[in-house]
Amino acid sequence: MQNVDQAPPAPHKRSTGGSGSGSASSLISSSSLNSENPDTGSTQGLVGVRASSSPASLKNDLILKASAYQDLGLEYQALRNTEQAIACFQQQLGILTKSPILIKEVTAKEMECVTYFNLGQCYYQIGNYAEALKYYESNLKLGLDIGSVENKLRGYRSIGLVYESLNNFEQALAYQEKHLSLATRIDCTDEKLHAFCSIGRLHYALGNQIQARAYLQESLQLVEKVSQATGCNEPRSGNCSRDASLATNNGLREEEATIHYFLGLVLWKQGELESAEVHLQKATKLLEQIQQDVILTANHAGPVKPHPSSATLAKHSTSNNSLSLYSTTGTKNHINYSLQLYDRQIASYQALQRILVSLGKTDQTLLVAEKCRTIANSVLHHQRQQAQTQTSYQTQTLSPSHASSAASNHSGSGSHLYYQVKCETS
Repeated sequence: MQNVDQAPPAPHKRSTGGSGSGSASSLISSSSLNSENPDTGSTQGLVGVRASSSPASLKNDLILKASAYQDLGLEYQALRNTEQAIACFQQQLGILTKSPILIKEVTAKEMECVTYFNLGQCYYQIGNYAEALKYYESNLKLGLDIGSVENKLRGYRSIGLVYESLNNFEQALAYQEKHLSLATRIDCTDEKLHAFCSIGRLHYALGNQIQARAYLQESLQLVEKVSQATGCNEPRSGNCSRDASLATNNGLREEEATIHYFLGLVLWKQGELESAEVHLQKATKLLEQIQQDVILTANHAGPVKPHPSSATLAKHSTSNNSLSLYSTTGTKNHINYSLQLYDRQIASYQALQRILVSLGKTDQTLLVAEKCRTIANSVLHHQRQQAQTQTSYQTQTLSPSHASSAASNHSGSGSHLYYQVKCETS
């Protein structure tokens, strides 16, 4: 299962109809990359699909080709290279919805359902909530039609997050309660965790402090249980770009940081300053760990297979050059994600700073203020250098005074949900 909030969102499971990327990708050849509008409704224009094939063989080839686009899209999406991920998923969707032989194929319908969700995730990451909502609703509708519990869970949760991003808290709460009800019925711990956390945030936004505290505390117990089960508290490997569990671990840490942050705000509202301090300290520590992982991941980036979009890759097909995962778009998205994390750290430090002032802890207050200043200078400086050395595009100089604004302009995965409620006591 994937986590959206985070933002970034986390890696998605491949559709049950898909094959491994190694075999499926072989169906995408150079001539298909050069085809502006492949005719996905017939055998003509589909490279690797044999015109003389039997219906069963043709069906299998189409599924493999769609799976190849999905695999590449997921690779780009995991690296927040959303522009190229969207192109991959759109190619996949065209094959699944415009090929007559696949119209009633169950495996194709399951893949189509997942593709709607992946497209919704991409648009949500770049803050295009109208498009995200459209694809999430398609995911939920088709999930209901084919009786897919997994896609119903995804749909309820994701639509709820979009409405939360649009500050429509009542509508968001309705979807998250459906999400929790279904997750509880099938006893899915991961989904219950996401649902409890979302409902806790929403009750806080609606001013229901008692309910918010209850749901957030329940989600905290679940995240600790999941962390122990998945080993997310274990030391991470040195080569972060090759650590298969890194994205999942960071997604769980983001969820845990969000829980501690909002629980800290709830306790602050209720006058329990010492307990609020503890939770905000934990939130800042988790966010620091995630930021370090993001920087290490960028430093260890490796090559990836060429993107199958004809418009993007036609110019590369004759030179045998492969695109890097950290092309201009990929690097920009990594910088945007780092800025979102920076914004979350600042919000947590600012709330913690005000609590420490109220507690009369002057020395600790000054230390937190210095950490805030250090983050504003060192993190952004590092990311500007990274952009200049890995890409040819020019980055705008960002000062600490408007870095938060820059992050919100590029926000994704609902990062602004972290700050939409003012951190003020009653």
